[in-house]
Formats: sequence, structure tokens, C-alpha cells
Amino acid sequence: MGDEQLNLIIIGDVPEAVGERLCDRLSEAGRQCRPLRAALIEEGLRYCGNGGCCCIVMSYRDSGGSELGFIESLRDAAGHLRIPIIALSETPDLAAAVRLMKLGVSDYLLKETLNEDDLYGAVEQAIEKGIALRERTNSHEQLLKSNNLLNAIHRIQSKFLLSPNPRTLMDELLVALLSLTDSEFGIIGEVLTDDNGQESLNAFAVSNIAWDDQTRKLFEKHIEDGFKFHNMDNLIGSIIKTGKAVISDDPPNDSRRGGLPEGHPELRSFLGIPMYSGSKLIGLAALANREGGYSEELVEFLQPFSSACGNMIEAYRNYQLRVKAEDDLRELTLSLGDKMRKEAMNRLVQERLLIQQSKMAAMGEMINAIAHQWKQPLNTLALLIQNMEEDLEDNKIDRPYINNVIFESMTLINFMAATVEDFRNFFKPAKEMTAFSAKKAVEDILALIYLQFINRNIDASVECEGDPTIWGYPNEFKQAVLNIVNNARDAITDRKRRLKTAMGRGKIAITIYEEGEYAVVRIFDNGGGIPDTIRHKLFEPYVTTKGDKGTGVGLYMSKNIIEGNMNGRLDCENIKDGACFKIYMPLLCGLNVVPM
Repeated sequence: MGDEQLNLIIIGDVPEAVGERLCDRLSEAGRQCRPLRAALIEEGLRYCGNGGCCCIVMSYRDSGGSELGFIESLRDAAGHLRIPIIALSETPDLAAAVRLMKLGVSDYLLKETLNEDDLYGAVEQAIEKGIALRERTNSHEQLLKSNNLLNAIHRIQSKFLLSPNPRTLMDELLVALLSLTDSEFGIIGEVLTDDNGQESLNAFAVSNIAWDDQTRKLFEKHIEDGFKFHNMDNLIGSIIKTGKAVISDDPPNDSRRGGLPEGHPELRSFLGIPMYSGSKLIGLAALANREGGYSEELVEFLQPFSSACGNMIEAYRNYQLRVKAEDDLRELTLSLGDKMRKEAMNRLVQERLLIQQSKMAAMGEMINAIAHQWKQPLNTLALLIQNMEEDLEDNKIDRPYINNVIFESMTLINFMAATVEDFRNFFKPAKEMTAFSAKKAVEDILALIYLQFINRNIDASVECEGDPTIWGYPNEFKQAVLNIVNNARDAITDRKRRLKTAMGRGKIAITIYEEGEYAVVRIFDNGGGIPDTIRHKLFEPYVTTKGDKGTGVGLYMSKNIIEGNMNGRLDCENIKDGACFKIYMPLLCGLNVVPM
């Protein structure tokens, strides 16, 4: 709780001095607290609605339903008390004590035998219990939100593989985005630039906020072909001009605002999220009227969503270029003989199939890695839940037992939430080159996929001489390393299948060291090496050693990332029992660069 000013609510005939001393002792223990006294239940209920309440100490007489009704009103959907309560009774009443404890009351104490130390200890314990409950609730809610976000992205990406036209998919994404953020209306669109450098927005999905017959007809007219927005002197234009997220808690008085048409619903809060493909601004999403406004934390949470949208817009543009190229090729082949025309069309179909396979493989790798990370904790969580029924029948359940189950369950849930966060961070696009640790980048990759190595009896190791700081795009560098490591894993698996027990354990050894002005990442495996027939063209597109199981674009993309995007070098050679890839990345100390 830190330095936050909290309220200790005291209801009924508890001596005033007791409340003051309790708050003094809580303050001495690091909890800034003040007493709020309420003679009646109704007054105490008003205090509870103001927030910042750490605990309630109330007199309990069991004289009617008002006290029980008050306690019931503080229970959440899961049956937990939102604010811990300590009940002080004039006379001992076992039935009342049992009833209150079932409702979630932290403690039931008798006034006649109560001393200040006992009361302070009960209050301190109740506050700790309340903090733990809030932390568990927040962790659970965050996990649910992350799962909903990933499910929405996965569902739309799967549909996109079948139909690359983003308009209907973006409608579904906008609905999901409005639900995730509790926003009233919004828009998702593509940023376009004409020959004169003027920028505009082509909306793929727009909430229907028509407020009269004229706007309703306008919406129906443009909903199929998309809305075009050319005026950029407004909050949406600010997203395009700055390339950054735009948050406004008071749009009507924001200096970046533009005028609204007469009758347009009011804007009470606004959030604009840019969408990138690499370092290029390619689209945006704008949302309005979230209760309580928007925050940087929400922008961070939605990063995978904006990345997925940006990738789909870029893929759609490539699809349009490919369709145009197909049309041009079709016109050209009309003048050729049947044989040449058929060969050209077959080649084009094969190229499109390979690109489609590459997209499917990338998505499969991500889902497979998450599944590996979640399998064991889900099994353990299921066993914890199943054992509770047997232990209940054997009368083994008590408070220490429940505390242990809660601790173990929350440990598993927090691990799973951290796994989702790791994958969110991995797929964030980098807008600018930056300095980063080569060792940490490689270790991050192995942390994501280490369970796959364990399941396949492959030992993976990292050795680093010092900790070289390199210059580039961290996640693109990780993607290149991941492609190479995955290829090594598949080569070892295939060799194990052919040699059976004669091979022994697989091995992937990564060493990192400095060589001149470069950091060198050396990746060695004992997967048998690269066949001589393809070694000279290994980094060309559509070249693979995996037959129908490979797309042949992984190493081609790694070469482009390292050499085309980050001024590095990627080499490969066969060594004893396997292959050795070397990535040369510029060291920060060898560049005339001052990191931010």
C-alpha cells in the first residue's frame, strides 16, 4: 500500500481512543491510516463506497438483518469480501460466529475479553488477507484478459489464412477491441499516402454511430467500399503525424481536436493506436468513450493486437500486388503457347502455396510453444482441484491446507500469465534500432522453446565471453536466431529417427564472443550437416532440406534480417557431425552511436 492514505472504518460503539491507537500503530508499521467512525450501518456503507478502505471494525449484536445485509453487500461475485471485516460481539454466540465466518468475516472477537494487542493483531492479519485477495483477483483478471486478447488474434489470423480480404475480418476485430477496452465506438483503418505526400485514412471497420437519416444513408453507402478520411487536422491525424499512441481525457478541450459534425455523439475520452509493419506506419485504430479514460498500460496491453492488425494490412497490400502481378502475367501468357502458359501458372501457384505454408508454420510454432509451456502447470492445477474432493471426504481440509492450495494454484497461474507476457513481448515490432545484450536475446529465445528440446532429448547450452552489447532490432534478431535454432532442432530430430539409438542425445551449443568490431553468435548442432547439393544455395528462397515439411523461407528471411536490416553477416559451414551458423552483429562500441 506504500504511502497511500487509507481508511479504517469503525462502526458502532467502539471507543474512539481504540480507533486512534489502532491507526497510530498501523502507521508505525508503514500503513498510513486514519479512522472513520460511523454510528449506524448506513453511514458505514457510504464510507465503503468512497474507496481506500483497508479494514472494517464493527460491533455485532445480531439484533436484526441490517448487519448481515451490510456484510452481504460487500461480497463480490466470487463470494469474497471486498473489504476485510472484524466483528466485535458483546456476548459469546457460537452460532453467530459460525454464520459470520461463513460469510467471510476475518475474525469474531468478544469485547469483554478483548485487549488492544489482540485487536491490532486481528486488524493487521485482516489487512494482509485483503491485500492477498486483491492480488489474486487482479492476477486472475489479467490472465483472463490476456487469454481473450490472444484468442481474438488467433481466431482472426486463422480466418485471414483462408481469405486475405481484411474488411470483414476487421469488423470482427473492431468488435473484439471495443469489448476488450469497454469503449462505445471506434474505427480501424489503413494509412495511405498519395503522390503529393498527402496522408489519408481508408477505414476498414467503423462503428455505426449514425444519428439521423442523412448519416444513416451515408453509412450504408460506404460500408462496403470503405470510408475515406482526408482531413488530418484532428486527433486521428495526430496519430499519423506523430506515429505514436494518442490519449485524450478531455477531447472537447484538447488542442489537437478537430470539429465534430452537428449531432455527432460527444467524445468524453479518446485513444489512438498506430499500427506498424516493421518501421513503417501502415494503419491505426481509434477508440472513444471508455469509462474512466484510457492509459499507457492499456496501450501496452493492446500491443499484440496492433501488431496483428499491422501484419494483416501489410499482407493484404502484398496480396493486392500479387493479384495485380497475376493479372499482368495472365495477360502476358495469353500471347504464349499452352505449354509455357501452364508452366508459368503452375509456378505461380507453387509460390503462393509456399508463402501460405510459411504463414501457417510461423503461427503453428507460436501456438505449439505456448502449449508446451502450459501443459505441465495445467495438469498440476487439475490434480490440486481433484485432490480437494478426496481430502474433503477424509476430513483433511483445514485453514493451512486451504492456504497451501491457494499458494500453489496462484504460483501456477502466475507462471502461465508470465508465459503469455513473454510471448507478447517477443512479437512486439521494433520501430527504431537500439542497443541490446546478445546474451539476453539468445537466452530469451531458449526460454520460450526449452520444453521442446527436453521432449526431444536435445541439450541446449549458451556460453558467453563477457556480455557484448550489439546494435539493431532486438526482436528481429531473435526471429533470425529462432529460425536457425528451429532448423537445428528439426535436423537433429530427423537424424535421430534415421540412426535411432546410435546417435545418442542431440546437442545445440551457442557461443557468443567479440571479434573485432562485431559480436559473433556461433550456433552449432549435431544434426548431420547440410547436404552438398544445396549448401551453395542455402539462403535462397524456397530451398529446404525438410521436403514437404519445410517452406524454404526461414533462412532466407534470417539472411535478410541480419544483413539487409541490421548491417550484419550470416554465414554457414559444415563441421563434424553437424552444421555451424555464425551471426556477425555490429558492436555498439564500434559505432558512432549514443544510445537513448
